[in-house]
Amino acid sequence: MLEAEGALEKLGRGAHLSGRELTELQRLFRDNSDDEVFSRTLLDDLGAAGTI
Repeated sequence: MLEAEGALEKLGRGAHLSGRELTELQRLFRDNSDDEVFSRTLLDDLGAAGTI
């Protein structure tokens, strides 16, 4: 999860991900697509509660 957090923070600052970082982020999302805890943690860390 730390890898995803770092990549998403980088994107949030307007920076671009390297090919390696993007591939790793895609892998994390794919591998955890059925993991409710992963999804909830990701959304909570992104602050989705205040965006809708």
